[in-house]
Amino acid sequence: GKGIGVEFNSNLVFENIRNYLDPQQQYGQGLRGNKPSNADAARTAGLSSWGAKLDGSSVMQFDGVSRPYSAQSTNLNDYYKTGMTFTNTLSLGGGNENINYRISLSDLSNSSVYQNTTLDRKIFNASTSFKLNESISGDASIIYTTENSSNRPGQSDAPGNGNFAITFLPTSLNASSLLGPNNNGTDKYYNELTNFTDNVYTTNPYFAAYKFLNETQKDRIIASTSLKYAFTDWLSLQARVGQDFYTFRGNSITPSGTAYLASGFGNVNKTSQTTSEVNADALLTFDKNLTEDIALTASVGGNIRKGRTEQYGVAGNTLVFPNIYNPQYAISSVPSYRIFQKEIQSVYGSIELSFQEMLFLNATARNDWFSTVAKDNYSYFYPSVSASFVFSEVLKADWLTFGKLRVAYANVGGDTDPYATKLYYNINAAKINGNPIGGFDNIVPNTTLKPLAVSEIEAGLELKLFDARLTLDAAWYQKDTRNEIVTATVSGTSGFQSAIINNGQLQNTGFEFLLSGKIIDDKDFKWTSSLNFSVNNNTVIALAEGQKSLSIAQSRTLTAFVQHRVGEPFAQIVAFDYARDKAGSIIYDADGLPKQGELVSMGTGVHPYTGGWENEFHFGNFSLNALIDFKFGGKIFSATNAYMYQFGLHKETLPGRDGGITGVGVTEDGKPNTKLVTADKVQDYYGRIGSQIGTPFVYDASFIKLRQVSIGYDLPTSLFENSPIKRLTLSLVGRNLLILMKNTPNIDPETNINTTNAQGLELGGIPPTRTFGFNLNVKF
Repeated sequence: GKGIGVEFNSNLVFENIRNYLDPQQQYGQGLRGNKPSNADAARTAGLSSWGAKLDGSSVMQFDGVSRPYSAQSTNLNDYYKTGMTFTNTLSLGGGNENINYRISLSDLSNSSVYQNTTLDRKIFNASTSFKLNESISGDASIIYTTENSSNRPGQSDAPGNGNFAITFLPTSLNASSLLGPNNNGTDKYYNELTNFTDNVYTTNPYFAAYKFLNETQKDRIIASTSLKYAFTDWLSLQARVGQDFYTFRGNSITPSGTAYLASGFGNVNKTSQTTSEVNADALLTFDKNLTEDIALTASVGGNIRKGRTEQYGVAGNTLVFPNIYNPQYAISSVPSYRIFQKEIQSVYGSIELSFQEMLFLNATARNDWFSTVAKDNYSYFYPSVSASFVFSEVLKADWLTFGKLRVAYANVGGDTDPYATKLYYNINAAKINGNPIGGFDNIVPNTTLKPLAVSEIEAGLELKLFDARLTLDAAWYQKDTRNEIVTATVSGTSGFQSAIINNGQLQNTGFEFLLSGKIIDDKDFKWTSSLNFSVNNNTVIALAEGQKSLSIAQSRTLTAFVQHRVGEPFAQIVAFDYARDKAGSIIYDADGLPKQGELVSMGTGVHPYTGGWENEFHFGNFSLNALIDFKFGGKIFSATNAYMYQFGLHKETLPGRDGGITGVGVTEDGKPNTKLVTADKVQDYYGRIGSQIGTPFVYDASFIKLRQVSIGYDLPTSLFENSPIKRLTLSLVGRNLLILMKNTPNIDPETNINTTNAQGLELGGIPPTRTFGFNLNVKF
């Protein structure tokens, strides 16, 4: 095009929590059916909703103030606010037959639904491609990103996690009462004198949001350039080099006044990290028609990738001055320094033969040398081969627009973090008589560590029918992963906590397809519908030699775990069941309370069935897009529901509060259990289930969601005839609008305990959100 092309995009999104909590609202704060009689009793009751029936009477609470003993139903909505994300992007571009360029600047400003949390990100992007003559061409690009986040919220466990306490707040306690005194207008969050519980590990949610600190800053530059020289129209040499460099700084504070600190005025931890990765390769390519029917493309090349990470840190424990978070003013100041270096060297080649644009054969070969595995195993060779047949070139039919069969087999290798093969000593900051102490990491190294090995076979079919009005892409695959490099727990009596191992074999077998059709394709109205669906069955074939199970995560309740188990699907949720006799009856102890039994497998935390259904409509200048997605077959252990049992919030804890619970099951000696659990002991009954039995809280995590709906309008171009505007589009977008089906009480089935591999565990995170937004796109 001529001149400079300009495009501006502005996106504004508002976000609110989806509150799926449905607690009982008949009984209020208290213990064993009694209301708190004074402030101390209210603090002792803490998160307990085992009090009397709510009657609206005036009851003293934790801060000595009497308030109505009534149900509070808006705590979550009062605590979490409306989040907002405002993103603006401006781009400029232009060029001619010899050079093209594009420059863009993007700015994102986010305020979270969680109190006092923000994120700001700016991205600058510049790229160019050029052709100096018929032989020399190339490109170059650079991306600079700067990101600042304040107060990333904690999750999972209670200490320092504002989400935990607000989730389990007693039925009769209003969140606003936790704000505490204003301290003469200077700082209403100054200390935890507003603690509403005598459990020091349950942090006041406002104190957690405004006094705990978790700041991060990241600056990143990704730059690359390539140069290509064409010796002829069928032989060329290309060289590329790229650099990824970023710095990361973190600052976390456990503030003065934190209840669980044994002494001092808080802790501070400051970290700094610099990471650099250089990637360079060269590729010689041959691309020529050997005959009128046969074409050959072949290439050979090499790559070297070097990475280096340097980490600095200092932890200041037990600060001696309140609210001065300087590690220099700590009783114990522990510095740390680590450096990680790794390198991968590679050579590779590929060849592609085609016959009459109908038959295709591809083969590749690659060898990597990894610096991070054992010296005897650092070289790994992996090939691949694939073939395809465009049968529509042979089978001529009016209804068949395009048809292709394909089959492929491939191997892939991988490595791990450095320093996993030897025992490395270090010097600790702790001292004896002024002398530093030597030590080593608590991970057992693996002197025979092998690279990760993945092999996969796939067969597929592609169809386009009736002038491409109907399309189908289907595939079957089997994928085997061997020698996965993992960290496994070991007995503490060994002097170590974990060990680096090659973890046997995992097999995935599945089927996936995409079906798309232009149901209506008129000039004034178009309707396209697409359905994708996949099935993935995975099985742990083997673990380390002699090993039958491997724990990879555990719930805070210690009643459910995620394990890999030989012969069972990946990420198996195992939970403690009720103790049962041979007939399956639950065994109760002398107090009439259920006993904890054995760990049992409850299913995988990974959904084997996933898919989505998308519909897109165009009518005039309007467009409408709607997406429904679904997942089936996975399980989730909900610690939220387990804690709701313990705290008396779950609706299933209502039976028996008035008249007690009559005996069921059998006693420990096999006799019928006739023990009556009286009303004042019902708290113990449900508390036993919530704290020791895991199976009642493992749910089917299947769901169907209306994931996204967007409506767009292109303003008529006639409005801009005398202006520089070429196109202007307005859109309204909504995400996570509805859950059409779920089986998980009180939680969203997609909730996760953290961002690690603990798939299938849930507790104490930010509630899911629904977003609505506006988008403006202008092209000049």
